[in-house]
Amino acid sequence: MNLSAYYDDRNGVVRMKIPSDTHFDEKASPLFMKELGKLFEGKRYHYLLCDVSESSNTPPSRKVRRWMTEEAAKIGLDRIAIVGSNNVTRMIARIMFAAIGKSSSTQFFVNETSALEWLKRKEGLHG
Repeated sequence: MNLSAYYDDRNGVVRMKIPSDTHFDEKASPLFMKELGKLFEGKRYHYLLCDVSESSNTPPSRKVRRWMTEEAAKIGLDRIAIVGSNNVTRMIARIMFAAIGKSSSTQFFVNETSALEWLKRKEGLHG
């Protein structure tokens, strides 16, 4: 799995890019979720900016989706901004984040600028 994820200190978010060759399976997903959790350690806000503009439309299996949903709940994501999604990706994301009670704190955007503004706006982080 060739994911790019890092903590963006300037904006206070974890940025993740899912390339087209990424497939969340039973082997790669645990490693990815563990690394994602580490990026949030010690951070006040758990904001995720996820760029899916290049991702494939192949959804993870039901078992992997269920497991990833449970792991995302453990991480305690506060807000999730998804950039570049299509209808299939949006549907999968809505199902997964609704399962952990994050439907209202997940939004979809056409660009990173709008996504960052939304992530920072609610908690008064602008400025």
